[in-house]
Amino acid sequence: MPNWCYNFAILTCPSKEIYDKLLNAIEEKVWFETFAPLGLDPEIHENGWDYNKAIEVWKTKWGVTDVEILNQYDDELILELSFETAWSPPTGVYSIMNKNYNIDITAFYEEEGCDFFGKCVYSKDEINDENYEFPSNKEELEKLRKVIDSELDDYMFPTWERLEEDWQHNDDDDDDDDDDDDDDDDNDDDEVNIIKREYLVEPDYEYNQDIKREFIEEDIHLEDIYEESVNNDIETLGK
Repeated sequence: MPNWCYNFAILTCPSKEIYDKLLNAIEEKVWFETFAPLGLDPEIHENGWDYNKAIEVWKTKWGVTDVEILNQYDDELILELSFETAWSPPTGVYSIMNKNYNIDITAFYEEEGCDFFGKCVYSKDEINDENYEFPSNKEELEKLRKVIDSELDDYMFPTWERLEEDWQHNDDDDDDDDDDDDDDDDNDDDEVNIIKREYLVEPDYEYNQDIKREFIEEDIHLEDIYEESVNNDIETLGK
């Protein structure tokens, strides 16, 4: 089972013919196969797919899944899509679509399992892929947001909010754990003092042994405490 990379892409087609072809390929669930064929021998690869070839051509392990057309602008020949791919964005598909069909693409992606996200552009004027690692705390996030593309920052904003909530929740849990540890230490100290005191004043031998057994885990030698107390008493009487 792969880590799923979440993608959002804006595809601008150069003609109605290519626009309709893209729509049909998406509806028939053969988008990648239609616009970036792997070129496999059908006698060897009956299902039309090969792991190594897919990574080489598509830059992702498998075909696209969970495609949703978010917006469809027929007059402008623009599609806005969300979809998932295995492990990484399909930058190979984008590159081929732009090179062979003159389709302009601006795409965003995030893969939380491997902690990376980014934005890529494939057009006649620009080919670029900027990617970053996820921040691990609020300070890193603040620095990151100052340097990344504003559109990418807008796309990632819901993720930033969720990460900040997670960090705050973890900080609150750590504070609660520290408070619980302090309370436990205080309670342990109280019990220790009670046992010490009872051992020093209790003349009953069997009861003393019970106290000693209770105190074994604390690794405190009660005989030493008793002897120290007696010596202190002798010194006090001799003064």
